[in-house]
Amino acid sequence: MWSGASDADVAKARTQAKQIAAQARSGTDFGKLAKQHSVDTKTKDQGGLLPRQLPSQLPKDLRAAVMNLELGDVSDPIRVGGTFVVLKLVERTESELPTYEEARNQLQGRVYMEKMAKAREHWMRTLRKRTHVEVRL
Repeated sequence: MWSGASDADVAKARTQAKQIAAQARSGTDFGKLAKQHSVDTKTKDQGGLLPRQLPSQLPKDLRAAVMNLELGDVSDPIRVGGTFVVLKLVERTESELPTYEEARNQLQGRVYMEKMAKAREHWMRTLRKRTHVEVRL
């Protein structure tokens, strides 16, 4: 679609995207559907397969949809700019961040050091206010 599309054109595109999502959910190969219906020239030939990305790299609307999908699920159509997008989650890798229990000691140490740095700065300011130094040459 384009930015000057009429309401009828938008409704038609939304209906088509809903039909594509329904076909994908009923077992039709998502890659074939993407090759047949996609307007994205970069991914159409690969069956709509996007490169592996972090959710934070996706537009806000797509990020919300991806985070709610389970492996193999197909999303409802999502309007992004002048087009509708249907997503299928084909792979999800586990986070490489440590669990809270694994990072607890490091976090406690970091918080302690930040508090000590603030306390040290306050102590130094207090000492400077109470002390007068006169330099004579």
